[in-house]
Amino acid sequence: MEVIQLMATKVPQRTNNEIEVCVLPEGKFSEKDWFGDERLVGYTKKDIAEMVNNFGKGLPHYSPFLNIGHTNEKLTEVKAVYQVSDDSDKQNGLWAVMEVDEDIYKTAKKYGYVSGEVYDDYLDADGESHGKVFAGLALTNRPRHKRIQKNKFEELIDKMRNVFSLVEDYPENKPEGWEEDMTNKEFEEKIEAQKKEFETQLSEKQKELENLQTELYTGKVNIWKAEKAKEGYTPANINKFAEKLTNSVISFEVANEFIAMTEKVEEEQIVGSAKFTEDEKKESLEDMGRNDAKKMAEGEF
Repeated sequence: MEVIQLMATKVPQRTNNEIEVCVLPEGKFSEKDWFGDERLVGYTKKDIAEMVNNFGKGLPHYSPFLNIGHTNEKLTEVKAVYQVSDDSDKQNGLWAVMEVDEDIYKTAKKYGYVSGEVYDDYLDADGESHGKVFAGLALTNRPRHKRIQKNKFEELIDKMRNVFSLVEDYPENKPEGWEEDMTNKEFEEKIEAQKKEFETQLSEKQKELENLQTELYTGKVNIWKAEKAKEGYTPANINKFAEKLTNSVISFEVANEFIAMTEKVEEEQIVGSAKFTEDEKKESLEDMGRNDAKKMAEGEF
């Protein structure tokens, strides 16, 4: 009796009404037989090339198809197979191409993997041997292949609406921006364009806000400088700490603490915005004395 080998791998998604499935990964893995002896199972690059060649010859005598759990209930036929080797980003192995519809996606959503079916030594009606022949594949949640990564199906029923460009029916609550006869894909493209426009506007507003914040902070620094000048601190120290404030090196609290430890202008007098040193004060008193003496000589006192 001929034995059909069962292998498995995960199902990726295409962007139209077809999916490409890696049915048989290239390479072998270890397992134990019924007697507990370890053995290697799987298929080599040469084995996979042979399957692709035989598929092109019309073997087996029926069209391989996708089923559930290795049954005879056909979901869809395999349209083509091809081999992926080291020159591709895809997983190396035998890939099958199938046409799908919404019902198949709903069914596939329940399963995490597909399991490949292979005749190890296929005999045609005349008894001629053709070697390894790809026989079909099945949806399963219990893959035999030990080298594959577990990858549960995503919400394909949602994504497939983009695949088939189906019009979503919203009889009562259509989303804002939805137009008549608009497909889900067109709606998402419209929303994406609006999103980019809003992001651009937000970026511009953020720049305006940053400029306003800079102006506000600069004004706050200038007010601080004026206040410290009125308190009698030297211009050199005021400018030194104002520069640190402008560059955000220190805070206003720290600037107040530091400048408080510096000396103020000695014996200064503030008249409005004018300041007089001790020498300027003496000179002013001498002028006043000369003016008084002149007035006395002229008899004004």
